[in-house]
Amino acid sequence: MAACVASQNFVVAICNDSFLIAKKGCSTIEVFTCERESKQETETPLNPETGDGDAIQDGKEKILTHALSHNDKYYAICDDFKKLRLYATHPEWKKISSRSVARRATAIVFTHDLSQVLVADKSGDVYSFSLTDLNKPGELLCGHLSMLLDMAITSNGRYIITADRDEKIRVGHYPNAYNIAGFCLGHEEFVSKLLILKDDILVSGAGDGTVRFWNLETFQELYCLDCAQDLPSEMHSSENTQVAVKAMQFFTKYDILAVAADSYPVILFYKVVWSAGNVVVEKVNTMRLSQPPWDMQLQGDILWVLQPVEGDTIVPYSVSYKQEDFQVEKTSDKKTIELAETVNKNWDFFKGSVGQESNFQLLFKAYKNRKDNMQDYLERKRQRLAQTPLKKEKQSRRNKQRRRKEKEGDAAEKEGSEDVEGGTNSDSIAEPEPKILKAS
Repeated sequence: MAACVASQNFVVAICNDSFLIAKKGCSTIEVFTCERESKQETETPLNPETGDGDAIQDGKEKILTHALSHNDKYYAICDDFKKLRLYATHPEWKKISSRSVARRATAIVFTHDLSQVLVADKSGDVYSFSLTDLNKPGELLCGHLSMLLDMAITSNGRYIITADRDEKIRVGHYPNAYNIAGFCLGHEEFVSKLLILKDDILVSGAGDGTVRFWNLETFQELYCLDCAQDLPSEMHSSENTQVAVKAMQFFTKYDILAVAADSYPVILFYKVVWSAGNVVVEKVNTMRLSQPPWDMQLQGDILWVLQPVEGDTIVPYSVSYKQEDFQVEKTSDKKTIELAETVNKNWDFFKGSVGQESNFQLLFKAYKNRKDNMQDYLERKRQRLAQTPLKKEKQSRRNKQRRRKEKEGDAAEKEGSEDVEGGTNSDSIAEPEPKILKAS
């Protein structure tokens, strides 16, 4: 699935095993491709029910996740070859490090002091890689019992926050992440996205179609926003009933939250109001698209939307909010438009992602398989329990018959023994007494 990140001077987009870079003021792009670095790199089979494993899917190498540092100095990717590849972006793009990761990665985060890059994987572990010693292997930071889907770290470096497939959000102290501060619990499906608005406010999106606001001091839920109800009614169908939050971006200047749902051609915009430690959220706009977006990224006041549309693959939108009137429209900034056009001229680069099934749909299928398996198990157990009284009755009858036969056998054996003893006494022949002859 294609994805993108944006900075003030360039845009990066990934597709399968490659990523392209488009820079402002340059009409051409650069393309980097991930390659196997050694023949010893092997993969283990992928579990089709859970999505776990390290195998290269569909026979294709893919970039699994990527991230850009907050100062735009570093760009990192993790791929199917279980490699963390680090690139410097200035003065020119070049790879500066390639290190092995234990399992297939799901999320990458740079620390705000740019001393470490953190990698979360499908086995539930988080590893820390040094940005000062580029040859140093990763160190295990913390572990979980479930696959991790997203990760965030507060700007003050106090907390590391992880979201997993089993509806949990865990808040741990950083860097001693094994020291758990608390959990944010309430989602009913996998937690797909995390976004930190302030050091004490967390926003989470999940496969249950909700966006929830949390207080990181008390770990209490402040507000629950049901995005599924805000989708246009004509987009709901019997075939498309599941709503997973795919992406979230927050316009700090206007306190506007943008939410994209997987497989829905729409972006929802909400006004967030802070009041006496509480949160109130109100929908202010719905932007319809021609296709469900692959990704969206925020840079300044520009919202970049990546979508499977030839000629309009990436579209920059400007937003404004004046006197409670929220507006979103294609940007008129000339340099930004030229940057988008540079990307849009390379539709062939994105063709490999057209029609690909999203990770969220795979998670829904995995959950359905687990649920079906559990239902099958419970049904078999119910049948066994229903048959138990009958089995006990049959077994009881068999035991009675066995005991009766044993008693009959014992009685017959005893009677035969007595007959043998009586017959020997009556039928025995007395020996004749010896005769004494007298002399004449």
